[in-house]
Amino acid sequence: MDRQAGRYVWRVPVREDRVSSEPSTRSGADGAASEGSQAVLALVLAALSWFLCGPILSIPAFVIARRERAAIKAGRREPQNRLTADFAYWLALINVVVIVGAVVLGALALGGAMVFGPGIRAN
Repeated sequence: MDRQAGRYVWRVPVREDRVSSEPSTRSGADGAASEGSQAVLALVLAALSWFLCGPILSIPAFVIARRERAAIKAGRREPQNRLTADFAYWLALINVVVIVGAVVLGALALGGAMVFGPGIRAN
């Protein structure tokens, strides 16, 4: 207990090895970023997009995973979630590519069937 300006002030002892002379912009016990991670949300959306509502879930999963990867790279998110964010990113991207490919192939097949398929011929 110290006396300052006519009043008593309680001081908590601080270990010198834990005190940094540089100001920190991050908070948390281990210096990790304080923002919550959305990598798990992106992974859940990307996984569900393979079974339910394809592009309706995979496009948001792709966007969330991309933002999460950028935030991890910038140091605003914890680096432990990097693998989860990467997996969600690639899972959603592959799903979008497969869906777009299926739509293009379907359109080509339908167009080919309309052009080259048997038609009604008048004799």
